[in-house]
Amino acid sequence: MFMNYFQLNNLLDIKPKTGSVHIRSICEPFNDDMALDQKRIDNWMKLLGLHPECKIHSSGHASGPDLIKMINSISPKVIFPIHTEYPGMLRKTGIKCRIVKCNKKYVI
Repeated sequence: MFMNYFQLNNLLDIKPKTGSVHIRSICEPFNDDMALDQKRIDNWMKLLGLHPECKIHSSGHASGPDLIKMINSISPKVIFPIHTEYPGMLRKTGIKCRIVKCNKKYVI
């Protein structure tokens, strides 16, 4: 069944069996609001005795942690994030990141 964040309280009526697996099939949080929502979801899962460790991301894009793992293994001097709505998120990881601006030339 599908339940978004606002429908999770319906689990109280459904009463899933303790130990059931919760499959999350959306992208990982990429901003503070989504991170807070995920923390709330994790708290619901813990309260109901469900296992939230089964997360599936199926957009074709790598997850944030996978991207950071790849960047760290490559160990570049600097990253120029291009295909992202939140290019500044990499700065939170300590990775040197240059935010690209339209119509500006960059020497690589």
